[in-house]
Amino acid sequence: METARKILKAHGLHVTTARLLILEIFLQTQNILDFNELMYLSKNVNRITLYRTLHLLYQHHLVLKVPSNTGITKYLYRGFPESARRRNSSRNPERKIHLICQDCGKIISVTDVSLPPISLPKNFEASFIDLIVNGKCKECSQ
Repeated sequence: METARKILKAHGLHVTTARLLILEIFLQTQNILDFNELMYLSKNVNRITLYRTLHLLYQHHLVLKVPSNTGITKYLYRGFPESARRRNSSRNPERKIHLICQDCGKIISVTDVSLPPISLPKNFEASFIDLIVNGKCKECSQ
């Protein structure tokens, strides 16, 4: 739980039992999780607290909301430290690709990716760019 505590403090967030528990779940799993799975894994956290915590983690760019083919929103831990985010400029935002297996839920996150430049409106400044690619991992496609 010490890693989760450091992450929350680095983002200027109050450390609460629920936040520690939920962030720890993300740190311990390599899967993309939906609300119901998180409710099951965080047995002592009520659903309103879980919803608010997920929203807070999303606002602080710690988790991504990932649409699924079932229409249920899933959550993915970004694993992106605040200090690194501050160093990036809008001209060179950090880029990450998340490859998500639609069969087993396995996630492969790739950084240092060569993506073509993205033309954004002049009145918008990008902090980071996440690209989600849905498909099948090597094991599931065999």
